[in-house]
Amino acid sequence: SGTPEDAGKARALGEAAARQHSSFLGAPALTPPAGTSDERCERQQLDVLEDHFDQIGFEVDIDVPNLELHLRHCPFYDLARQRPEVVCRVHEGLAAGVLARVAGPLALERITPFVGPEHCIVHLNRRDADDQGDTSTTPVGLPPLH
Repeated sequence: SGTPEDAGKARALGEAAARQHSSFLGAPALTPPAGTSDERCERQQLDVLEDHFDQIGFEVDIDVPNLELHLRHCPFYDLARQRPEVVCRVHEGLAAGVLARVAGPLALERITPFVGPEHCIVHLNRRDADDQGDTSTTPVGLPPLH
């Protein structure tokens, strides 16, 4: 129906899907070894988030200095134009859930849809050191950086 409640439910569904590693949209839980630098943790979060959006069909460009991911060629563009309060909020939830599963300083701030033709921006911010990652998951090692 396009209500704010629908948008909240859509975001919550996306976040729940990202937290389930067994689902197609789920993200692995990654906890770096003790002593890993914040910069490496941040890069790992960016890599996992980039991979997530790439796997579901977006073209992704990372703007590291501005903590932004530029998403282009949305695979859900037609539906997103009709129902951004659902489609775009699901993507917000997915991004938040992916970031929560990877220990590090980054968190989702918001997604700004349709800043250009088939172009959206994922805005991130740095969290406090006390609130980094999802501690309810089984840690695994760091993947190699790109």
